[in-house]
Amino acid sequence: MISRIKGALSTLHFKRLDKRRAELAMAWAQRHPLTASAYNIANYLFLGMVKSGLYIYRTLHRTALTQDVDTVPAAAEKMPRAKFPAKPSVLLVVEASIPQCFQYRVQQKLNMLSRLGWDAEWLPWSDVPAVERALHFHDVIVLYRVPGFPPVMSYIEYAKFLNKLLIYDLDDLVFDRQQLSLKFDKNRGQLTKKQYRNLLTGADLYQHALSAVPFCFVSTDPLRLEVEKTEGVTAHVLPNGISRELEAASRDSKAEKSADEVTIFYGSGTNTHDGDFACLAGALHKLLTDYPQLHLIIVGPVCPDRGLDSFAERIHIIDFLQYESYLQLLAYADINIAPLEPGLFADCKSEIKWMEAGFLGVPSVVTSTTVYKKVINHGHNGFMASSAEQWENILSQLVNEPELRLKIGAQARQSVQQRYGIDALTQRFSELVFKCAQAQFEPLPSSADQKVRLLVVNTKFPPQAMGGATRIAKELIDALKREYPDHYDISVFTCDWAGTKPYALNQYLYDDVVVTSISIPLRPDVDIQHKDDNVRDIFKRFLQYQQPDLIHFHSIQRLTASLLESAEILGLARVVSVHDSWWISDYPFMIDAFGRLVSPNIANPFVASKSSFDVNATLERNRYLRDRLNRVHGLVAVSDYQADLYRKNGFSGIQTIENGVDKITAYEKRSGTDLTLGYVGGKAVHKGYYFLKEVISNASLAKSRLVITDVFSEHDRVRSEKWGNTEVRIYPKYNFDKAGEFYSMIDVLIIPSLWPESFGLALREASLLGIWVVAASAGGMQGALREGRNGFSFDPGDTVRCQEILLELDQNWQKYKQPVEPAVTASLRINSVAQNARETHDLYQRILPSTAQVSREQH
Repeated sequence: MISRIKGALSTLHFKRLDKRRAELAMAWAQRHPLTASAYNIANYLFLGMVKSGLYIYRTLHRTALTQDVDTVPAAAEKMPRAKFPAKPSVLLVVEASIPQCFQYRVQQKLNMLSRLGWDAEWLPWSDVPAVERALHFHDVIVLYRVPGFPPVMSYIEYAKFLNKLLIYDLDDLVFDRQQLSLKFDKNRGQLTKKQYRNLLTGADLYQHALSAVPFCFVSTDPLRLEVEKTEGVTAHVLPNGISRELEAASRDSKAEKSADEVTIFYGSGTNTHDGDFACLAGALHKLLTDYPQLHLIIVGPVCPDRGLDSFAERIHIIDFLQYESYLQLLAYADINIAPLEPGLFADCKSEIKWMEAGFLGVPSVVTSTTVYKKVINHGHNGFMASSAEQWENILSQLVNEPELRLKIGAQARQSVQQRYGIDALTQRFSELVFKCAQAQFEPLPSSADQKVRLLVVNTKFPPQAMGGATRIAKELIDALKREYPDHYDISVFTCDWAGTKPYALNQYLYDDVVVTSISIPLRPDVDIQHKDDNVRDIFKRFLQYQQPDLIHFHSIQRLTASLLESAEILGLARVVSVHDSWWISDYPFMIDAFGRLVSPNIANPFVASKSSFDVNATLERNRYLRDRLNRVHGLVAVSDYQADLYRKNGFSGIQTIENGVDKITAYEKRSGTDLTLGYVGGKAVHKGYYFLKEVISNASLAKSRLVITDVFSEHDRVRSEKWGNTEVRIYPKYNFDKAGEFYSMIDVLIIPSLWPESFGLALREASLLGIWVVAASAGGMQGALREGRNGFSFDPGDTVRCQEILLELDQNWQKYKQPVEPAVTASLRINSVAQNARETHDLYQRILPSTAQVSREQH
């Protein structure tokens, strides 16, 4: 308890720390945009050291789920893929600390996706749990300026395993350490040593992430050429375009500009542009000297050359503006300038400064870079300068000729509208996504679209240890695949019992079936909890993305019936198999908190209230679950007994499809000189463990020993005990493919359940093998027991009769070491797994005939 309290306080502390650091980071980022991303990297390194243990655990846990399973593919393999949709869902994982970059490379894509009608969302790259979960709901993952930290690389590799289309996104040469060093080494007066180191560290991290992604979208062609120097990466140019805010700024009514002043506007954006601005310091000094009406407005953290100090009254420096305010100020400028130091770094930059000003009708003078040479017709829609003399001459001409300013501004606006309209860029984005998809994915055969998408839901699924309901669900899947190979595309949704991150999703392959698991937070009442809004919302998103035709719910303890609520909202076909009494009682095994058998009419509110500690909660649970079951398209009991129980509690539409059981093949009868009894229920009251221990301890058995497999044990070794004078060997839990080894050890199976078993899977398995059985005579176990011919029965909890049976077996141990007569075994009424699959298939066909399937496009 103390450790849990400490853990909770620690979690709370780091949540507060995260929040405070995020607030400080945002305020700082608004003043220092370029180094904001470097600051985020440093900040993440700090918190990453604290949290890395959790990420390592997550990675190891995911690996553990897929290890020791022969059918799990190698790491290089991927999940099977459905047809790439006509309207894919897109997740943007982004660096969000640089406002103008977020505007053009993130918000603009969101606008495009909205116009395309594609589902989309964005998340910061550092929110690893949220990104990991969101990967399951999207077809395309776009990673904008994401640094390659280990947790990030982990979810990139996981996205590859999920067979997602991964696209990196860049708008600057931030991944090239050498170029960054050349560009910013001489500007270290603007950057602290720590900021400079973080920039270079960031370059390595960006390069690491970029190299792991097959496709990249970039803002310019020179940047594309640099990106494609990274082995295995194909780059495509997706230019920046006209934003909604830019359109709004162009529509704003404007007051008249002052006729007595001419304003030159320079927006630096970051605190690393002193070198760029210095390129025209001499020209500006001459211009400010020659033209007293000339004013210079600088937006951003730039320190002008000291030689301009004498013009301080006409130089206005604004440290930071929000994007809308920035555009509003730019719209009133007479001339816009965008100087850059010549070199590869400048050549890779986009034409945003000219585009923004041009769309607002403001003429620009820019450095003659590779990109500007392609988009600017010198003297028509802008001017380019490559020397101080050219800067001075061009700016002088514009200062002196207001008509020229208007003409160049108007022609620039026309050029920008033609080249950077949102419609054209949206079409370009769509074409590039499908071009990348075509390059990555092989076309699927048309028959794949004709299969019924069946989702099976169960609280456990291999390789997690299982109970009877899980065995039934798994074997049904295997049989459907075997009996109807071209009819069903089957996947599984289950609970991750070992997960520690609340509501985290994970996917893996088991026997070529895609399994999605969710981690449910532990609560005292987790196994009878009937509602969970978080599960409902997550499962709804999962269903919207997966679009199953039919969902078959088996045992859903921990997962809750909120799963059904999600399916109802989406109008999906639903089948429920009831494996116990969870749906109609607070006590799934009909044993109350005092160990007493509850009435079979437990859904009756008067009966339910007698055994409830909270009558309001019990009745609310009863109403909610009854409502869910009454709305399903098929309600199935696993035995006639179970069907009768649910009919007594108001579900008249229930039908029986008896569980299927096949003879276990990995079985070889062992010899011995004593009688080996077997028990498979684990240390549970309702399974009769403690009842059996009392009976054997008092029975004085002479020739018998007991073998137990403890399904609830966390031990991985065999343990020995002694009950009275009887030797007991307790084996750890095993996967059901090892069941034959257990049955090979025993001569008699004992099923001393205190609750009325809904079916009796172990009884039927043992009976098919010719193993004698001793079972409590309650529930659905009677169909496979012939009194005195293949076993014996006793009333639940009858210690006297149970002891008499065990003494009879012990005294005549040689007889009961022999298998049951084959004729008796052959006469037992036991449904095969294939028969169960055929009956289930018939039910599916009645609910969702292939001729009436809803097309994928209509989901």
